[in-house]
Amino acid sequence: MKKLTTVALAGAMVAAASFASASATRSTGFGQASLFIGDIQDFQTLPQTVASNPNATYMEFGPQYNYDAYNDEFNNNPGTPVDSSINNPWGGVDMTVGPGVLSVWGNRPVTLGNNLNFGDGFNSTNGGNGVDPGTNFARPRHQVDIIYGMNVSDKLAIGVGINTASNNFDQTTSNTTNPTTKVNNDASDFGISLGADLKELGPLDAVQIGLQWTGAGAQTENNNGTYDNKNSLTDSIINLRVGVDIKGDKGMFQRGELGVNLENGEQKSKPQTAPAAQSWVDNTASWTSLTLGWAMGMSGEKGMGLSGLILNWWGQHSDSPFEQGAYAGSDEAYDWNGTSLTLVSAGEAKVNSWLTSRAGLSETLWANGSYQDKYTNSTTNTTTYKQAYDGNYNTVLTLGLSYNIGDITVDGALNQDLLFNGPFFTNGIPTQLFSQVSATWNWGAGKE
Repeated sequence: MKKLTTVALAGAMVAAASFASASATRSTGFGQASLFIGDIQDFQTLPQTVASNPNATYMEFGPQYNYDAYNDEFNNNPGTPVDSSINNPWGGVDMTVGPGVLSVWGNRPVTLGNNLNFGDGFNSTNGGNGVDPGTNFARPRHQVDIIYGMNVSDKLAIGVGINTASNNFDQTTSNTTNPTTKVNNDASDFGISLGADLKELGPLDAVQIGLQWTGAGAQTENNNGTYDNKNSLTDSIINLRVGVDIKGDKGMFQRGELGVNLENGEQKSKPQTAPAAQSWVDNTASWTSLTLGWAMGMSGEKGMGLSGLILNWWGQHSDSPFEQGAYAGSDEAYDWNGTSLTLVSAGEAKVNSWLTSRAGLSETLWANGSYQDKYTNSTTNTTTYKQAYDGNYNTVLTLGLSYNIGDITVDGALNQDLLFNGPFFTNGIPTQLFSQVSATWNWGAGKE
């Protein structure tokens, strides 16, 4: 059976990942340590990844992208998905086309403005909606990703990808006695990514570079026959990722990671007939995060293990000027930031020819944050509220299994509730075994 090398790397990292499948569920099984372990799911920010994964089909089922550790801590709901509405199957296929590999994915979960917080809002008192930061904009759907990657030489792999999604809802209601009402919600996004792997650079096994830009927008319009109000949201996201693999002896390896995320969003209101009283006409928000990670470990034919540290810093600023109603001329600005240092560890072992097990552990060693609310009224009187606090300290354990059936591999992420509740026959609480499942069909294996 052909081995799925999950990233186009030489040396230890390929050995660490090559005996396993490639899926979002596999990444979930490693927890936060998946930052250091290559997988085909990296195609979003590292499109060159597809160059070393030809002729395979991937299917993803269940909640994606790990679970909500905060909900676990505060609400005692381990295993709760970050977005419980993301349950639709999605997947893709990689195929050899020309000198490289063409990868097409469909229905991937889309994020729009997830990092941004526009502060508190006031609904209009005279029929207009204005810009309420709590507005529920539609999310783009039917995401399509198209990626092409190729190995230019033994020491260079390149890739390029595009993605697009859209969503639209229109509703018109009319009768002979009441005005015609209209509701419209639409959203769309478009993105492009570029990446390259540079291999065997002196003491470095490989350097991976990926750059991704996504632009998204959404609009909601409500016309009740008298007032016509429109809210709009625009969002621009830039992700930069750099990974470095360092050569080691006897299966030893080291991996360094740098990630930068920049996001800028704006909400606008265009009330037509009725001004939006006591609401904002233009809100802006920006988000910046920086991730630094380092890990070392050992890999071999039967498995691999690693431990490392992840340092994360994030900051956000939002500005909310009141331009209508009783608060006209005033402005409220919010600033948040947080820092955390996390210890991670993960391992994967080939139990036999058809079964592979994996586990991940993360422990927050240090976390803090701060918050500031600065309000300036129309007479330039400024009130500032500041707060400093400890961050969220979490210990998270993740477990996963892979079953190999010929050229098909099924990955499962063990439901976290099972760890807390136990099986049904011990407590009478029905708990499914896996919270997330992936299937990989390596249909190119028979050719080798």
